[in-house]
Amino acid sequence: MNFDEIVSFFQEKSSGVEGFGGKICLNVEAEGSILLDGSGDKVVVTISDDEADTTVGLSLETLQNLLSGELNPAMAFMSGQLQVGGNMGLAMKLQGMLGEE
Repeated sequence: MNFDEIVSFFQEKSSGVEGFGGKICLNVEAEGSILLDGSGDKVVVTISDDEADTTVGLSLETLQNLLSGELNPAMAFMSGQLQVGGNMGLAMKLQGMLGEE
């Protein structure tokens, strides 16, 4: 999956998903930023580096591995493959959009 396909994936996954009380920005190295705005009633996904409550930094390869299920989010965090800044509880809600419980 390339960056644009990943943005489309998140847009499809977020369709009908209730807001989660904040904004999460996925900063994908050398690609761009995906903003998941769950501060309202529904989640809105855009390509934006606007300010967010939580920022997750990772490579495109790491994000691809997370989405394919080859990499567990907790393992990615513990191994330094992704970095989280801001509200960690909000970052945990991202797992729901990835299909993780």
